[in-house]
Amino acid sequence: MPLEATPSSQLVQLDVGVETTTSSSDVKLKEFVIPWPGTYRARFNLRNSGAGSTSVPGTIYVNGVSRGTPRVKDTTMAILTTYIEDVGGLKKDDLLQLYAKVNSLETAEVSGYSIWASYAEMPTPIPAGPVTA
Repeated sequence: MPLEATPSSQLVQLDVGVETTTSSSDVKLKEFVIPWPGTYRARFNLRNSGAGSTSVPGTIYVNGVSRGTPRVKDTTMAILTTYIEDVGGLKKDDLLQLYAKVNSLETAEVSGYSIWASYAEMPTPIPAGPVTA
């Protein structure tokens, strides 16, 4: 029987690397391939590592299309903020991605990108057909 993911506190994948961008357009910085269909909990750290005080948005994408709520880090320098979001309707082999950009001459920094889920067997579909008495 196939498995289905539901958000939980069980770690599925982790990327501890630090990625940065100075682009004013969304740039893909992290990516995971989804192992089973369902809903996953995405978690990431975001900060403005530049010298200014403008915002740096980070957003979850699926297969190159924005699906998450843009998370905007407004404070400056070394303060990391962790964001958590559940992303549903994912299919096996979908790409769960993290994009970021800057709104001025800043540097957006993301780290600690991870996905979390538990797996359970998917229910067997009931075949369609005529009802007999």
